[in-house]
This record gives sequence, C-alpha cells and structure tokens, in this order.
Amino acid sequence: MTLGQERLQFDDFSLEDLQRVSDRAGTSALLALRVGTSIVYVGRTSPDGSTANWWQRRQHGWKSLRRPLFDTAAGRALVAAQPDSTIRLLIANTSADQADAADEFLRQIDDIRDKGYSLNEHPDKDLSGLAVAVRDRHGEHPVAAIALVGPVAVVRERRDELVAILKDAANCRQR
Repeated sequence: MTLGQERLQFDDFSLEDLQRVSDRAGTSALLALRVGTSIVYVGRTSPDGSTANWWQRRQHGWKSLRRPLFDTAAGRALVAAQPDSTIRLLIANTSADQADAADEFLRQIDDIRDKGYSLNEHPDKDLSGLAVAVRDRHGEHPVAAIALVGPVAVVRERRDELVAILKDAANCRQR
C-alpha cells in the first residue's frame, strides 16, 4: 500500500522495523501518519507487554488512535518537516479548539527543525513523547513520524539516546 505519491510503502517501514525501534529504546514505539489536521497512529509496539499496558492505562481518555495534529510530538515533528506553504494551510484549517496548540507549535517550530525532533511532556500523566519525521525513500517528502513514549523521567534522562535511535530508524528508511 502506497501513501499517495509520496512513495512510502508500509513494506518500507514494517511493524518488525517498529519493534526493533521499541526494543532498542526500551519504550513503546508508534508509527503515525497525518490525515488532514489529525495524526493517526497506524502501528504501536513495545519491548514487552508491561510497557504497552502502562501506555494504554495512561491513555484512558483517548477515544481513538486519531489525535489533533498539534497535540502530539508525532504531529508536531511531521508538520515541522513540511514546507511552509503546507504549514500555513494546516494552521488555517485548524479548529478553534486547537488554536492554542497551533500557536504553541509555531513558537516551537524553529527549535523542532533545528534539533530534528519534537518533545511532548505531560507531567500530570507522567508521559513523554519524542518523535521524528520519516521522509520518503528519497529523503525528500515527510510522510510519517516515529515516536517513542514513556515516563517523563525516563525520557528526560535518556533523551539524547532516544533521539539518536529515532533518527537512525527514520534515516534507515531512505534507500
């Protein structure tokens, strides 16, 4: 299955690849795609069942695997990798209830682009996410995002290591 003309195929990034990311990181790993002004998680793996169950318990408020684009590390990483013209369209089409999140993203965009990743912390839920954009096999178009999710303290302590794992996984997809 190919995603539009952007040349990322699901066989280019398999659940086995995502599982390797999760195993290396020791946290849950997620693969996300942008659908309009939402991010949709199409894959999730964990190094063992306890991490997956922890993540699920923390997400009790989520009704689906679709989240507003600017609420997640994956969404922000993927949008930051888009051309400015695409970002302007996404911002213009953001719902009123997401205006604050979109404004916060705009304040962070230069930092996300400079560092090559997005960090999203929810200390009230003891949850952090780190994400990087995945480009097509030619390295041109951002088509997905890979995220790692874990306890805030773990992600803070291991941030550089986890970012390196994510970037390595994202770069392996280019052929």
